[in-house]
Amino acid sequence: MKADYSTKHPAEQTSPRSRLGWSADIAAIVQLENESGLCHQARLIWDYHTTHDAQTGLPNLDYLLEKMDAALAHTPACSLLYLDVANIDAIGEYHGIAGALHALRAVAEKILNCMRPEDVAARIHGGAFLALIVEQDPSALAQRLKQEICASIAWQTDILHVSVAIGIVRGSHFQGNAEAMIRAGYVAAQSSMAQQSNNGICHFTEAQGKQLHRQYQLVSRLHTALEEGSLSLHFQAKVRADDGVLVGAEALLRWNDSQLGPVSPAEFIPVAERCGLITAISAWLMQQAMSELKIWQQAGLDIKMAINLTAKDLLCETLLADIQAALRKSGISADKLTIELTESSVALHPQLAAQQLQALRARGISTELDDFGTGFSSFSHLRKFPIDTLKIDQSFIVDIALSAEARAIVQSIVTLGKTLNMSIVAEGVETLNQACLLRELGVDILQGYFFNKPACSVEFVEQINSWLPLKTQLFLQTASERCPTETH
Repeated sequence: MKADYSTKHPAEQTSPRSRLGWSADIAAIVQLENESGLCHQARLIWDYHTTHDAQTGLPNLDYLLEKMDAALAHTPACSLLYLDVANIDAIGEYHGIAGALHALRAVAEKILNCMRPEDVAARIHGGAFLALIVEQDPSALAQRLKQEICASIAWQTDILHVSVAIGIVRGSHFQGNAEAMIRAGYVAAQSSMAQQSNNGICHFTEAQGKQLHRQYQLVSRLHTALEEGSLSLHFQAKVRADDGVLVGAEALLRWNDSQLGPVSPAEFIPVAERCGLITAISAWLMQQAMSELKIWQQAGLDIKMAINLTAKDLLCETLLADIQAALRKSGISADKLTIELTESSVALHPQLAAQQLQALRARGISTELDDFGTGFSSFSHLRKFPIDTLKIDQSFIVDIALSAEARAIVQSIVTLGKTLNMSIVAEGVETLNQACLLRELGVDILQGYFFNKPACSVEFVEQINSWLPLKTQLFLQTASERCPTETH
């Protein structure tokens, strides 16, 4: 016997209705023949409400999961398409709730029009839709869905437009695990956004499967990282270029998990942002860095501390209050703190960023634009932000001794920063030659492995008392002996 994978609810089978119905569906259900009495009718109405999406009339996630379990049990030849429809929120902001609902319902109608009666379409949240198909080419359906969904939508006197990213997952790869299929579909849809060459459609691959497993491992372990104390800070020196004096340190987050081992910040920070843990982690980082700085001050080391914040931190309404609380608790004055933000985080929400940066400056906290040159800043854009320091990305430093182009880029950034009354920091300084060249180009502060490798607080203090003076002495002696013409 052929399994039933259709979207139809039992209540729908006794009353004709359109494939997309709204309140009229309920009225139709009430008109059922009174074979089992009003209780039976009420049960059908209740079942319909609990298994269908109120906005579009499509089945919801619970209903889809039931159908997926049945499909996966009967045949491996089923596929799932995850459709991530974009621009619904923007339509709502401009046209109101009515416009957004119209767009959602139009998308739902288009999805159904592309599918067979025995297939299942569902809306799970926001602009996320799912399509479960059996014994059908998912790639061909994905192409048809993309073409239909991206077609314009008439709304009153306007035309609405949405876009869609589609992830394709084959059931044979998931051994009956419906929820894992949906997660895989989401990953594939996100990959399709990042890969511009695939027309917004992406098949879930084995490599993505490994990546997905790794992501869930990271999320699980991050939840216990603060409790277990597996997060720590390492510190890297900031040295003034003209006299070699230590003027600051950057606090760098490290994670050495008991199960996963050392995990790079480049890997776990984005995960922490996505799973909502970044605010707690940043708060811990801030308090820990301030506490270490207080210990250093008590030992006679009077320098500034730089900490990195993310785009999520910048959006946090309590950011200023959290920073001030950390300063009060540690007894550190505001002028000893520098907040580092990346170009991309500032460019993501420029108006809010400008407000937050201005508020930080008003409280005596300096700000530094990290990884400068890799993002989106222009002169006209940059001058709107109250930034105190530009940090040149290390990608421009690595070839500075060999490439005239790299030196020209650094020189242009220095000129830009000086024009805007900003200090210039160069990170990733790994050789004596690089340090000397950067000094000659007008860079104010130098940071990198040439001066010290990032280390825990105890080792950092040992470095600046022993290793760092030797390095700065060599640097200053070499720099004084060099002629500016040697940079060419």
